[in-house]
Amino acid sequence: MTSLVFAILIYAVSLAAPALADTSGLIGADYSSVGGQITKGAVGAAVLAFDGGGFLTAAGAGYDDNRIGDGVSLTAGVGAPLGAFALARAFGTSWLGENDYRAWRLKAGPFFQWGGGTWVGLSFVRFDDGDGGDATGGMLEASVPVAPTWRAVATGSAASIGDGRESASGSAGVAWQPTSRWEVQIEGGAARNGSLGTTSGSAGGGGGLLGGLPLLGRGQGNQAATQEENKISGTLSLGMRVLFP
Repeated sequence: MTSLVFAILIYAVSLAAPALADTSGLIGADYSSVGGQITKGAVGAAVLAFDGGGFLTAAGAGYDDNRIGDGVSLTAGVGAPLGAFALARAFGTSWLGENDYRAWRLKAGPFFQWGGGTWVGLSFVRFDDGDGGDATGGMLEASVPVAPTWRAVATGSAASIGDGRESASGSAGVAWQPTSRWEVQIEGGAARNGSLGTTSGSAGGGGGLLGGLPLLGRGQGNQAATQEENKISGTLSLGMRVLFP
């Protein structure tokens, strides 16, 4: 299924936007906490944008997790225009960690962007950690400018996990971009039976091409839920980005 999604979107990009319009990238650091599981590390990403609105992107991260140890994550993404204000996007992420830890996540869905920098993303998410932990559900992400250098951000998710139980999470925060080259974002919230997965925010001033890349935030629903059913826990994510060129 993952291969088919990427093949369709890559083909759509090649038809709709054959001319390269721009290249950009970022380096930075992320921190996320869900129910006592803390993940932190360094991230990097690059994106190729095309004239018609499509894009290709790749990202990597080196992380340290207090439950699974050290590792790396690799992400590939693709987007194709659906109209004047919408994109179809898909991201695939693989995690490689200590003690043969392996996990993957597929995130795909429409992304809507309007004048002034307001955007909304809707995604289907499938996560599997290779040890019987899995989650299938949906995620909503939104960003609205509230001042020249500030944006309000929000994320919500709901998923089916493990043996049929459900998880849900919601968070809100702000992103501050004092210059075109630097951005800081922080979100806090709550999760029941863990989170479907945190995100890295817009990672680019609200432009959306790198919006919501799952660089460090893994789907954590099943791992959290196995400890205590219907457990409510706090969530926190912090990201800092240096953007170029």
